Amino acid sequence: MIGKTYKSKGFTLIELIIYLAIFSIFSLLAFGYISTFYRKIFTEINENKKIIRRSIVFDLLKRDLVSASPNCSYWNEKKFVFRKKHLNGQFTDISWQMRKDGVYRLLGKYDFVKKKWIKKNVARLDFEFYKMRFFLNKDATKNFVSNVKILLSDDKEIIVCLRNKRLPA
Repeated sequence: MIGKTYKSKGFTLIELIIYLAIFSIFSLLAFGYISTFYRKIFTEINENKKIIRRSIVFDLLKRDLVSASPNCSYWNEKKFVFRKKHLNGQFTDISWQMRKDGVYRLLGKYDFVKKKWIKKNVARLDFEFYKMRFFLNKDATKNFVSNVKILLSDDKEIIVCLRNKRLPA
């Protein structure tokens, strides 16, 4: 058997180290790409959640305003409290407050003469702070609210017309 050469059927140690180094470089590059991809996905998901939450809050605000009483005696402009009429004829007093820790909706009974709450339930609707200002547009007699203009912090404006509007005689 002297003089016969045997063919190697395995890898040499140097080849194995080179293959492992190349494989580890490619796996690190792939892992970095995948991690940045997942990070972008999760930030987009969080942004979409914020947008959806904000649109739900604005939709609820619009629904409350559409059903608001047009009579000016059932509005408190400074605290933004108004009376909402339900389909069954019942009334609920509602207030929207923008605080530093989120958006709050107050429901209950409000005394419009004494300008204080008699009974109220408070619900935090969103954890983000929105800057909103509300302006009541009244009719010529100044007895009825025709619509409410909402100015948002990003220079957008929403105008909500009241559904239960009663025209003066």
